[in-house]
Amino acid sequence: MRELDDFLKIKPLFAPYIEQIREILSGNFSFLREDLRDFIRECLKSEKNYLEEQQIERKERYFLRYLSKQTSA
Repeated sequence: MRELDDFLKIKPLFAPYIEQIREILSGNFSFLREDLRDFIRECLKSEKNYLEEQQIERKERYFLRYLSKQTSA
Protein backbone atom coordinates (compact mmCIF):
# COMPACT_ATOMS: atom_id res chain seq x y z
CA MET A 1 0.00 0.00 0.00
CA ARG A 2 2.86 2.33 -0.75
CA GLU A 3 0.65 4.18 -3.22
CA LEU A 4 -1.82 4.89 -0.43
CA ASP A 5 0.93 6.29 1.78
CA ASP A 6 2.13 8.48 -1.09
CA PHE A 7 -1.44 9.62 -1.72
CA LEU A 8 -1.90 10.57 1.94
CA LYS A 9 1.22 12.73 1.79
CA ILE A 10 -0.40 14.70 -1.02
CA LYS A 11 -3.96 14.63 0.36
CA PRO A 12 -3.61 14.53 4.18
CA LEU A 13 -7.31 15.27 4.69
CA PHE A 14 -7.99 11.57 3.95
CA ALA A 15 -5.70 10.40 6.79
CA PRO A 16 -8.49 10.03 9.40
CA TYR A 17 -10.19 7.53 7.10
CA ILE A 18 -7.20 5.28 6.42
CA GLU A 19 -8.94 2.10 7.62
CA GLN A 20 -12.03 2.70 5.49
CA ILE A 21 -9.83 3.48 2.49
CA ARG A 22 -7.89 0.26 3.00
CA GLU A 23 -11.18 -1.69 3.14
CA ILE A 24 -12.36 -0.06 -0.08
CA LEU A 25 -9.06 -0.76 -1.83
CA SER A 26 -9.26 -4.38 -0.77
CA GLY A 27 -12.75 -4.56 -2.31
CA ASN A 28 -14.75 -4.58 0.93
CA PHE A 29 -17.62 -2.13 0.51
CA SER A 30 -19.90 -3.78 3.06
CA PHE A 31 -19.73 -0.93 5.57
CA LEU A 32 -21.05 1.62 3.03
CA ARG A 33 -24.60 2.42 1.99
CA GLU A 34 -25.65 0.59 -1.16
CA ASP A 35 -25.84 3.72 -3.32
CA LEU A 36 -22.35 4.78 -2.30
CA ARG A 37 -21.02 1.27 -2.89
CA ASP A 38 -22.39 1.40 -6.44
CA PHE A 39 -20.94 4.87 -6.95
CA ILE A 40 -17.46 3.76 -5.84
CA ARG A 41 -17.57 0.61 -7.95
CA GLU A 42 -18.45 2.67 -11.02
CA CYS A 43 -15.65 5.13 -10.28
CA LEU A 44 -13.14 2.33 -9.90
CA LYS A 45 -14.26 0.71 -13.16
CA SER A 46 -14.34 3.83 -15.30
CA GLU A 47 -11.47 5.29 -17.25
CA LYS A 48 -9.72 8.05 -15.37
CA ASN A 49 -9.17 10.03 -18.55
CA TYR A 50 -12.89 10.75 -18.82
CA LEU A 51 -12.93 12.35 -15.37
CA GLU A 52 -11.74 15.90 -15.08
CA GLU A 53 -10.02 17.25 -11.97
CA GLN A 54 -13.15 19.10 -10.79
CA GLN A 55 -15.22 15.93 -10.90
CA ILE A 56 -12.59 14.05 -8.91
CA GLU A 57 -12.43 16.77 -6.26
CA ARG A 58 -16.23 16.87 -5.99
CA LYS A 59 -16.31 13.10 -5.44
CA GLU A 60 -13.53 13.36 -2.86
CA ARG A 61 -15.48 16.01 -0.94
CA TYR A 62 -18.66 13.91 -1.07
CA PHE A 63 -16.78 10.84 0.09
CA LEU A 64 -15.12 12.74 2.96
CA ARG A 65 -18.46 14.17 4.11
CA TYR A 66 -19.99 10.71 4.04
CA LEU A 67 -17.11 9.14 5.97
CA SER A 68 -17.15 11.89 8.58
CA LYS A 69 -20.89 11.34 9.10
CA GLN A 70 -20.37 7.57 9.38
CA THR A 71 -17.53 7.86 11.89
CA SER A 72 -19.27 10.50 14.02
CA ALA A 73 -22.57 8.60 14.19
